[in-house]
Amino acid sequence: MKDGSYGIALETNQDVSTVMFLNFKNHGDYCIREVGNYALEYVQDLPEDFALQIKNKIQEFDIEKKNFETSSFEQFDNVMLINEKAKYLKEGLEMGDIGMLNSEYAILGKWEVMFPKNHGDICMVVDEKDLKKI
Repeated sequence: MKDGSYGIALETNQDVSTVMFLNFKNHGDYCIREVGNYALEYVQDLPEDFALQIKNKIQEFDIEKKNFETSSFEQFDNVMLINEKAKYLKEGLEMGDIGMLNSEYAILGKWEVMFPKNHGDICMVVDEKDLKKI
């Protein structure tokens, strides 16, 4: 965990807090860690409606998830489409097509990719597992 990481305190006692940290390189990903309160800095309260949503969904989180999903991709990387799927074919993409990552981060393991084509660029959200960095 890097200094300056943001999270949501799920439980707090006198010495330690259980914190859900948010992965800013892959939105929707998280990890949960116990952290000494001395190492935490209070930033602000969550909006009441959002805090209630988190509280109601806490049992859905994997409390044992201690690490973020990792990715070797970064914005502007050149990538190749390595899997052929109906959703890609429908948009005019084929296995082997080359594109460039448009976004700074993934969302739930998916990247926005711009594929240049003769008839115009195709911009599509693609599963990371369907891409190879080139």
